[in-house]
Amino acid sequence: MTLSIKHFFKQFLIVFFITIGLHFVLFRFIPQLGLTTVFFTKMYVFMLVLSIAHFVSLQFIFRKWSKYAGFLFTGLSFVKMALSIVFLFPYLMPLTYQSKPFALNFIFVYFVFLIFDVVFITQELKKI
Repeated sequence: MTLSIKHFFKQFLIVFFITIGLHFVLFRFIPQLGLTTVFFTKMYVFMLVLSIAHFVSLQFIFRKWSKYAGFLFTGLSFVKMALSIVFLFPYLMPLTYQSKPFALNFIFVYFVFLIFDVVFITQELKKI
């Protein structure tokens, strides 16, 4: 089984730009979100790099061990989750008034991309 990079990027970039656009509008018009521009940018760059690395890893692994595709996807998702926690850790440990808004905004973005990953990979696995 091979995953289509072109198909993935086309759908992922649509979801990515819609998410960043909506989040940016909320960020600008609702100051209670507590985001800084630096964290907003770092968060989306991190999620972009992590999602692309996740997909490229899946593509490589699916070529080698396609019958274990579901288990491998789950394992890589746990690695992705662990890396996200490591990324978020410096923002959470010195507990400040901004820790909670940072975490909630990051979790929102993480779950949007997680839902996209699950839907996309499920569609691809059905094609087998």
